[in-house]
Amino acid sequence: MSRRRQPSPKIISSDIIDDEKIKQETWTFCDLFQQTSTNEKAITWLAKYELISNSVVCPTCGNPCTVNGYQKGIDGKRWRCPKHNYCRSIRKGSFFENSRLSLTTFIWLMYMWSREYFHSEIAHESTVSKKSTIDLFCLIRELLERFLEDHPTELGAYPPEIGGFDLQSGEPKVVEIDVTTHFKPTPNEKKHMKRFCVFGGIERGTDKCFLVPIEHQNKDAFEAAIIRWILPGTHIVSDIWTEPLQIDQIQQGIYTHEYIDYNDPEDTEIHIRNIDRMWQRVKIHFQRKHKTFLFQSFLTEFMWRSHFKNNDKFAALIYCIKHLYKV
Repeated sequence: MSRRRQPSPKIISSDIIDDEKIKQETWTFCDLFQQTSTNEKAITWLAKYELISNSVVCPTCGNPCTVNGYQKGIDGKRWRCPKHNYCRSIRKGSFFENSRLSLTTFIWLMYMWSREYFHSEIAHESTVSKKSTIDLFCLIRELLERFLEDHPTELGAYPPEIGGFDLQSGEPKVVEIDVTTHFKPTPNEKKHMKRFCVFGGIERGTDKCFLVPIEHQNKDAFEAAIIRWILPGTHIVSDIWTEPLQIDQIQQGIYTHEYIDYNDPEDTEIHIRNIDRMWQRVKIHFQRKHKTFLFQSFLTEFMWRSHFKNNDKFAALIYCIKHLYKV
């Protein structure tokens, strides 16, 4: 007697990971390899983290589609409604939709980016070309920029802006601000140097920060950056160069402001030592990556990594993709 054929599944994974668990996770490549080493495992893993659709409804009849084998496609599976012959890619609507990389490779490259692998290390560990990895990493940085600029409202615990009031004490948070200048060779013209002025701020106690290129160093440009990135109620500390900005008068006084006192360099409250240390980290970051024409995207990456300072960066990347791509 022939065995009855098992019906095709209508969901990919029955084990969905929620936001809190994602944020608390820490990852090693060994863990990731075990969970994503084959294409089928990678599909299940992505559905479990809601990075691809876990179920799909046929737009014609409204019934659940099933997951079927499809050997002509890169993923070997697709969604299908047999009644109306409706078919849909496993990747449809996801961060992975327009990539020709296998899902396993894509996930591993995401991990390598999160761990700041060099391109030479990635080339050693994979068969992906340097151009493909650069394109993918640019795509990731574009995602991070979207997160910082247009973060979903449900991410209440993770706003990209800094400062404001401490929720427990009610006291204003302290933000140190300053400017720095970077000189880098222009692409293919090593004798020509391009000057980048960067305005930044850092929140004491968390190291959350903002970094903004300033093309025209005038009051309006600095004021716009302060209003965009520093929350009302913040106590701002700076060097004397900010005097023309009249920070304590911005929007009828939404900030308090103090200058550092050079007569008392050991003052534990009125100083900008945190942002001085941040500039050193920024310098190291850009020396390591040194791509002048991607200057803005590297600023974005630095901000994002500081924003998730206390989280595993791969887990944080999963979290951001999940909330920016509603599958």
